[in-house]
Amino acid sequence: MSLLIPKTYGKIGAPAPARTVHVTDTDDFVTPDQIKAQIEQFMSYTGNVPRPAGWNIMVLIVALPDTTEGGLIMEDMYREQKTKASPQGIIIDTGDVAYNPQDARFPNGAWCSRGDRVLFGKYTGKAFRLSNGQELAFLVDTDIIAVVDRWQIEKEAHDAAQ
Repeated sequence: MSLLIPKTYGKIGAPAPARTVHVTDTDDFVTPDQIKAQIEQFMSYTGNVPRPAGWNIMVLIVALPDTTEGGLIMEDMYREQKTKASPQGIIIDTGDVAYNPQDARFPNGAWCSRGDRVLFGKYTGKAFRLSNGQELAFLVDTDIIAVVDRWQIEKEAHDAAQ
């Protein structure tokens, strides 16, 4: 999968030609159906899930499956290495001042929102694991690098699970 990321360089405000960034190996293993299943698993979780505060964003980290489509079993170490190589996640919830339009850093408002599949830095945020095995992370709103695609997440379903 590829996505276009416009970049500004040279003279201030002069747009550069769009460059193509390839989302690494994770896309070779995780299918859209598997991502949807991970979101549904999170939405059906009945335990306590902390809510992000301030500039924080809660992201459900996209986990690689145990096997490939061909049936090969992937080792835990290999799966963890690939997950850390290109950290991706689905935005589940945002803090009350994340992407605040009054903030000088985001004059145009939020550029990503609930349900977006995003890329973020390898060593950013605080990760934690739920009792059902899913991994989540709290990121600061400036830690999001790019938006890959969008998924439908119903706020009511998430709030009902709380």
